[in-house]
Amino acid sequence: MEGHLFHSRRNQVRLVRRRGELVIRKEYRDEETLLTEQHTLLLLHSRGVDSIPRVLWRKGRCLYLNYLPGENYAELTDAAETDAQIPLSAAMKALCDWIARYHAMTGCLRGDVNLRNFLYDGMICRSVDFEEPLISGPVEEDLGPILAFLLTYLPALTPSKLAAGEAFLRQAAVYGTDMEALESAYLRELDAMYLRRGPDSLPILSKAKDAFRRIRP
Repeated sequence: MEGHLFHSRRNQVRLVRRRGELVIRKEYRDEETLLTEQHTLLLLHSRGVDSIPRVLWRKGRCLYLNYLPGENYAELTDAAETDAQIPLSAAMKALCDWIARYHAMTGCLRGDVNLRNFLYDGMICRSVDFEEPLISGPVEEDLGPILAFLLTYLPALTPSKLAAGEAFLRQAAVYGTDMEALESAYLRELDAMYLRRGPDSLPILSKAKDAFRRIRP
């Protein structure tokens, strides 16, 4: 476990032992991103947001953060395709709960909601990677893209993912979510995915657009 290198496109994130405990060392490519994440985490903690990393100390271009347990949701969705014992629907409900609490406390968008930025330990959801500045926005603008990522990660639109997506939307409805606004955000994310992934993604993304109405509560 010690020395494990976590997936990150922009920075080097490693589990290390410092001062007698396991912590996350996050080395940034640039000072601006480091300062943004440091400021954001401190601000979120001051507003009572829980289940996020805590800044322990800084050294050079590195922040040292407390280690948060759990499997990231991208790996969880993959594993659920071959292991029916993995509670993917429960995990997605927990993610919805975390997003709802986050918005209630901050009024801000979570922003980068790809599934690698959320962890599930079998009971609760946690969130990592706060490199983008906070901006105000409605909860539906986070929930829609999360659903888009869930359904379109390969293998896409499987029965387990559709069931988990339905559970996610039902949990969102508990919080009085505007389903029309959520669907609009979902469709915009699918359009953005097409620009990123290219023409080969069109068949899956077209099916994903139709899937929302099938799983909407």
